Amino acid sequence: EVGLDHYSIYTGVSFNANHYITGKLTVNSTGGGGLGVGFVVRFRTASVDGYRFVLDHATSNNLEIAKFVSGAHTALVTGTLAPWTDGEFFTFEAVGSLLRVYRGPWLVARVKDTTFTSGGGPGMALSGAVTSAAIEDAEVGNLVAATSNRSYRSQV
Repeated sequence: EVGLDHYSIYTGVSFNANHYITGKLTVNSTGGGGLGVGFVVRFRTASVDGYRFVLDHATSNNLEIAKFVSGAHTALVTGTLAPWTDGEFFTFEAVGSLLRVYRGPWLVARVKDTTFTSGGGPGMALSGAVTSAAIEDAEVGNLVAATSNRSYRSQV
């Protein structure tokens, strides 16, 4: 926890450098600007290092991918996601230096960053004074290189 930011990572197994988390997101927040519910990848809770994706129902600037270095927040990409419905599936994944967010099967945000290329794990995130939020049907796993140029998911 850092200020109004809360994190929980899955530590039941070790994750390789490339991993993901997916699940249904629900939140009542409309503040935008890095507030809301979402996921973390390559995250270390003890040092508060890694990457975070959050979104809420603001009409603009409602999606953010950020990095945290020793608890210091830096937005890497922000944007506006067309209205979405509570309970939709979102996925946050880290592959090499690329971070990607999917809404269902559709890519909605991506950014490259080389600060953290391994370590940590996937988990859940909550940012801001949100009074109601949920992450349901969450799944975490490693992304395994295939013989082609595409990665595939290996559920943990």
